[in-house]
Amino acid sequence: MNETLMIAGRHFQLLGDGQGPVFLMGVFEGEAGEKIVSETKARTAKPFTLVTFDTADWDNDFSPWATPGMEENRPFGGGGPETLQMLRNEAIPLLKERFGETPVITAGYSLSGLFALWALYECEAFAGAVCCSGSLWVQGFMEYVQKKGLQAGQSVYLSLGGKEEKTTHPIVCTIGDCTRQMDRILKADAAAPRHTLEWNSGGHFADSAKRLAKGLAWMLEK
Repeated sequence: MNETLMIAGRHFQLLGDGQGPVFLMGVFEGEAGEKIVSETKARTAKPFTLVTFDTADWDNDFSPWATPGMEENRPFGGGGPETLQMLRNEAIPLLKERFGETPVITAGYSLSGLFALWALYECEAFAGAVCCSGSLWVQGFMEYVQKKGLQAGQSVYLSLGGKEEKTTHPIVCTIGDCTRQMDRILKADAAAPRHTLEWNSGGHFADSAKRLAKGLAWMLEK
């Protein structure tokens, strides 16, 4: 299937089999998910549906709170709660009506990956999260997950490129340590009985579709 819906003024693209678990993923405006679908199908025969939604304001819409960004003159706006509210109140009910009571799994890459993991902690509507190269270095996030805790029985897939922490950026260079700490937090959380951390070769921008596909396939093969 390949269908586009307008929900709350955003483009939602529906891809895949139209059955099975629904993966809900935030992407850049105009970015297509066909490659993610094809890469996932190369790894599993399980049916699934990928629903992507785009944004023209990446730094705002996927940041859970206002905080310094990667660049001094480009802070994150903290519009994540509004994005999550839109998903909970408008998008997810429509998807449930369309596809039935199938699990909905949040997914994303980079800042969208951070949003996916944060949304899992915030919202009982999600059965799991695929967080690939997630911006876990965002100020306050590790303290947040240590205090918050997951809902019972949620699955988490984490991945990171081996070169991502090898940067001179004073904040982003902490991504390796943050990801390892996130893995330890999940291991200690009885509400997260199934999780993994996978390391990939390359830096932040290497093979994002393949990395996401690995996460989707891992979720499907449980």
